[in-house]
Amino acid sequence: MNELEERLRREMAAAVQEVQAPAWLPAAASRGGRRRVRRRRALLVAPAGAVAAGVVGVVALGQGGWPGTGAASSVSPAAGAPAAPEAATSAAAEATPDPLEQARLDAYFAAGYGWEEAVQLGRLWNVEPVEAKVTAGADLLDGRELPVAAPAAPADPEAPQRDAFFAAGYTMDDAVQLGQLWNVGTYEAKITGGTELLAGRQLPIAPSAPGSDGAAAGPATDPAAEVAEERRDAFFTAGYDYDDAVQLARLWNVEPDEAKTMGGELLLAGGRLPIQP
Repeated sequence: MNELEERLRREMAAAVQEVQAPAWLPAAASRGGRRRVRRRRALLVAPAGAVAAGVVGVVALGQGGWPGTGAASSVSPAAGAPAAPEAATSAAAEATPDPLEQARLDAYFAAGYGWEEAVQLGRLWNVEPVEAKVTAGADLLDGRELPVAAPAAPADPEAPQRDAFFAAGYTMDDAVQLGQLWNVGTYEAKITGGTELLAGRQLPIAPSAPGSDGAAAGPATDPAAEVAEERRDAFFTAGYDYDDAVQLARLWNVEPDEAKTMGGELLLAGGRLPIQP
C-alpha cells in the first residue's frame, strides 16, 4: 500500500467514526436478509399465479420506512385501478332515459296532473311519488282513469276581450297594426282592442274581416293561422315564455314555435303542461 492509499484509508476511517448505526439496525438487516433469501426460494418453486399475486399484494411499511418502528399502513392492490367495464356500462344506462318511462311521464303531465296529485297517488298505492307518476301515466295511456282527479285549469281572464276582438271582425293583421299604433305587442293590442269594444268605444282602425259592419273588403284571413295564434296566446297568457317553449320543444321533439301552439292547445282543453311557467 503506497502513501496515497494509506492517507485515504485514514481519512475514511476518521469520517465514519462519529456515525453510529441504531442498535436495532444490525438485527433488522440480518432479518431482512433472511427474509429476502426465503422469498427468492419461494419464488423459484411457486406457480406463476402465486408470483403475480405476490407482486400486487398488500405492502406494509412502518413509520419512517423501517420495519417494526411504527404502525403499518396498507396499500390495497385495487387502489387506483380503473373502473370495471360493467360499472361504466351501468352508469351510461342510468344516464339514458327510458323512452317508455318518459312517454308515461309525458302522458301524466299532459293530462293535467302535477306533483301534489303524485303525492296523493303515492299514498294510495303505497309507492313513492316518482313511481306513482310513471304508474299513473301507464294507466292513462291504457285508457284507465286514475283514482285522483286532475286539478281544474285556471280560468283565462282575458278570454272575453279576445273573443270580442275577433267577433267584431278584427284579424291578426289588425292586431299587428293596432300594436304599432299603440306601441304594444300584438297580443296586448288584441286585449286592449277587445276591452275598448266591450266598453262601447271604437278602435282607430276598421276591422278588415270580410262581411263585418263598416269594413272594407280586405284580404281573407287563414282560419288555421287564427287558431294557431289563439293557442299561442293561451300559452303566453298562462305565464309561459320563450324559454319555456324551448324546454317543451326538447321534451316533445318539435320546434319552439310548434311547442307554443301545442302547449296552448293543451291549456285551452283544460290540461296542464309538463313544466311550470
